[in-house]
Amino acid sequence: MFAPTTSKSAPVLWQGKTRDGYTLRLTRSGLAKIVSNLQQTGLHNLVQNNLNGSHEAAVVRAIAQVVSNAAHSSSGQNTQVFTAVGKTRKYQILTQPIDSKQSAILFVRSRPTQEFEYEGEFENEYEADYFLPAIIRGVSAARKAVPAAKKVASKVPKAAHAARSTASTLQRRASTRSIPRHPSARASSRGDSTKLAQSRYNLKPKPMGFKQWKSGREAQHLIPKAVFKAHNMPLTLLNSPANGIMLPAGKRPKQYPIHRKPVKMGLRPAHIKKGRAHPQYNKKVTQFLAWAYPQKKGNWSTAEVERAALALRKAHKDPSMKGKFVDDIPLSLMKKYFR
Repeated sequence: MFAPTTSKSAPVLWQGKTRDGYTLRLTRSGLAKIVSNLQQTGLHNLVQNNLNGSHEAAVVRAIAQVVSNAAHSSSGQNTQVFTAVGKTRKYQILTQPIDSKQSAILFVRSRPTQEFEYEGEFENEYEADYFLPAIIRGVSAARKAVPAAKKVASKVPKAAHAARSTASTLQRRASTRSIPRHPSARASSRGDSTKLAQSRYNLKPKPMGFKQWKSGREAQHLIPKAVFKAHNMPLTLLNSPANGIMLPAGKRPKQYPIHRKPVKMGLRPAHIKKGRAHPQYNKKVTQFLAWAYPQKKGNWSTAEVERAALALRKAHKDPSMKGKFVDDIPLSLMKKYFR
C-alpha cells in the first residue's frame, strides 16, 4: 500500500509530526497545489493569521498548525487521511504513504464543523469521489505540478528558506499555537481554569463567595496542562492548589476590591500578554523541568511536582515581575527558587 520509493527523494520544504506520531512531508508539488487552490482548502484564515513575510511561507506555517493538531483517521489502498478539528472547521489532510509512519501531503480540504457532522455516513463515499482521481493520476500529476511549484518559488525565492528555518520553531510551538479550537475544547480549557481557581478558593475559609473572590483575576497553572501531558505527569495533580496561582486578568491593570490586597496583586505579572496563551512561559517551564529533573521520563511523584510548582510560584511573586507578564518570567528566576 505504500508509495514508490521515488516519493522519498522528492524535495521536502517542510515536515512535521501529527499528534499520534506520524511524520507528514510537504513537497514543492504539494505546496503548489495547495497554494493554487487555497480557497478550496479552507486555510485562508489561518494563512492570514500567519502572514509575516511571504505568502507561501504563511501557507507552510498554516499547514504546520493543522498537521500538529491532526491524527490519522482513515486509510485507503494508496492514501492515508489525517483529521484536525478546529473551532469552526474540520480539516482533512490527504497524504500518500511513504512507509508505515511517513506520508507525503497531497492536498488539504476543510468544511465547517457542522457540515462534517451532517455528512456523517457519507464521508467515506465523498472522500472517494473527491480524492480518487488525484490518486489515479499519481506520479504524473505530481510531475505536472512541478513547473507550477518552480514558478511559485521563483516569484518568492525566500519562501522555502523561511519555511525550513521556522520548522523547528513550529514543532516547539505545537503545544501552544494551534488551529482555532473546537467549542468543546474551549469549554474543557475553561473548565480546567475554573477547577483550579475553585481549588485555590477552597484552601481556607473566605469572607466572600467564589465569584466575588475570583472577580478580576484568573487562575494560572504553574505547570501548564500541555507541559503536564508532555512530561507524563499525573493529571490528577493538574488542578491541585499547589499547581495554581491567582493573577490579574486581562491585559490592562484593574481596580480590585479591598480584600484583594491591591499592593500584593500589583506585584504579580499579568496572565496573558497577547492571544489566549503564554507560549514563551510553556517553553521555559519545559527547559526548567529538564534542568531540575534531568532524564525524567515519567513516574512523577506528588512531591516532585509540588517542588517544581513551588519554585515557579516564587518566580511569579518575585518583585522584578511587577508590571510584567507571565511570558516575561526568565528561566534564571525559575532556577533560582528551586530547592
